[in-house]
Amino acid sequence: MGKQFFAVPGWKSAILAVLILLGLYLSSLYNYLLFHSLAEIFSIVVAWSIFIIAWNSRKLLDHSYFLFIGIAYFFIGSLDLVHTLAYSGMGIFHGYDSNLPTQLWIAARFIESISLLAAPFFLKRRGSGKIIFWSYTFLFIIVFFLIFSRVFPDCFIEGTGLTLFKKTSEYIIIIVLAGAIIILSKRKAELDPSAYRLLVLSIFLTICAELSFTFYIHVYGISNLIGHYLKIISFYCLYKAIFETGFIQPYDLLSRNFKKTQIALKESEKKFRLLYENAPLGYQSLDMDGNFLEVNPAWLQLFGYEKKEVIGKSFNDFLVPESRSHFKAKFPKFKALGEVAGVEFEMVKKDKSPILVLFNGKIGYDKAKNFKQTHCILREVTEERRFEKILAQS
Repeated sequence: MGKQFFAVPGWKSAILAVLILLGLYLSSLYNYLLFHSLAEIFSIVVAWSIFIIAWNSRKLLDHSYFLFIGIAYFFIGSLDLVHTLAYSGMGIFHGYDSNLPTQLWIAARFIESISLLAAPFFLKRRGSGKIIFWSYTFLFIIVFFLIFSRVFPDCFIEGTGLTLFKKTSEYIIIIVLAGAIIILSKRKAELDPSAYRLLVLSIFLTICAELSFTFYIHVYGISNLIGHYLKIISFYCLYKAIFETGFIQPYDLLSRNFKKTQIALKESEKKFRLLYENAPLGYQSLDMDGNFLEVNPAWLQLFGYEKKEVIGKSFNDFLVPESRSHFKAKFPKFKALGEVAGVEFEMVKKDKSPILVLFNGKIGYDKAKNFKQTHCILREVTEERRFEKILAQS
């Protein structure tokens, strides 16, 4: 049910993806800066969504793989946000040229590739979310300091294009991402098969995107356009892997467990009802005022009544006059103690004949610990007491 409820059918997802990519392409024809901003904002939203899902499902999973990735992509998305604001033409960071957004980009990709390489080591262990988060916070601050203090190596020179450091970095990132796929493949048994395929596809598309970015000459080039397309699809595949593993599958598991619990409860109810209906002893339930809520067939057979003649009537009505005062005195104490054992009342059958009945019972409470009803087992002891009296006299 979970996948049917949450997942969008495949052909609808494909149409939606095509429309988004087409819309982005049309926006690039109108204004490339608009295209870049929309593409990056889409990726940033997906990255932060990955973090939200991974963080909120961390207690449902047996490992911290997706938590580690989710936290990493929160900071990767944050770096991409600053990269978007620093892009040529935005006019936000005065005194900086196209080198700044390129530096921010390469820093984010380094963190992304290293995170994907390290993440498989969390497939068999649980890590502290707070420690991981604060570690990335510290790394984020260091990267910012290096870039804005102009210590970070140049990545783009106006009129020349990419620097050797930028191109070399892209190839290093590609090698690291390839290593991430290899390590992940060795531990795929720890992952759901569909999630594993989506993760590998996401990393592979990231490699293709990085290859594309090694060819552009200026920030508005076609290779940059293709690279951003691949990045969007890569982020979406990663999002889908985490969404299905961290949200849908736990939902399905909870749903299946709930259904199993319901079935087990129904089976238990059937067994209890069978025992209740066929028990040799009488069973009765009274409300807080001492009125009958339920009696079993053995009780009805003992007293000779039909069920409709009993339910809703007061227990007091079935006692001989001498026992009524005894019941009024005992019932409040019974409610206070929560149980009764070995209490005898003289009751009246439908044919007006008296019988002596021995009671044992407990009180049932609701979730707020308030009195709900009494449950009693009873049996006739008229002959037992008569023989005991005869033996005592003799």
